[in-house]
Amino acid sequence: MPLSINHLLALDWKSWVCRNNPADASPVSIFAFSDNVTTNLRTLWDGLPVVWQHPTTATTLSIVTTAVTADTGGKILINGLDSNWNAITESITLNGVTPVVTTNSFIRVNGLSMTAPASGRTSNVGTITAKANSTTFAQINPAIGRTQAGVYSVPNGYTLLIYSVDAFSGDAGQSNYVTFDVSVTPNASPTPVTFKLLQTTFLESFSVQRLVPQIQLQKTDIEWEFKVNSGTQTVSLIVQGMLLKNAD
Repeated sequence: MPLSINHLLALDWKSWVCRNNPADASPVSIFAFSDNVTTNLRTLWDGLPVVWQHPTTATTLSIVTTAVTADTGGKILINGLDSNWNAITESITLNGVTPVVTTNSFIRVNGLSMTAPASGRTSNVGTITAKANSTTFAQINPAIGRTQAGVYSVPNGYTLLIYSVDAFSGDAGQSNYVTFDVSVTPNASPTPVTFKLLQTTFLESFSVQRLVPQIQLQKTDIEWEFKVNSGTQTVSLIVQGMLLKNAD
């Protein structure tokens, strides 16, 4: 819907994008959480303390729930990238503990979300996973309705602008701090090198608000990783950015 000049003057361009959803720009919001962050540096995702990993090649995915009948009929939307790193989505209907195999092959999975629960439900009852063979690439925990993972792969033909990163710990103290880093792999390079974009420690919270956005190019994998000094803690992450279509 077009906006009047007064509306445009009142809104910054990011707010305008969120409201109007143009084809060449879209907001990216990453919310991640786990209460199983240990002393081992790991990507923050729903399946911790298991190590998270990407598919090595484009593959079909088996989507299944641990609820025998309670989630049957629920719909799951898969957001990911195909073998050419182009953005694709696919919707499947859960069939209880019987895996439902996707039509598309995915080289990356940026997230799962429940778009419709089973009849009589308001969210998922079981743990929902997207697997190839025995490896889980994405997971929705019970009653959450979507993945909560600190991972993102930039689609082919797009650039990701990251404006803010916030992290929180539920049990940090002076002697029990959190170590945080960002692992980046620019796969568009002929010889991709994984590097650490940022390394820091924090106690209760950490925040970066960027006037100049951090830029990640097409085909780049980003993983937000955490570990604690001792024991097991709860950690959450919020990342806000904007995905822009590259110029032709």
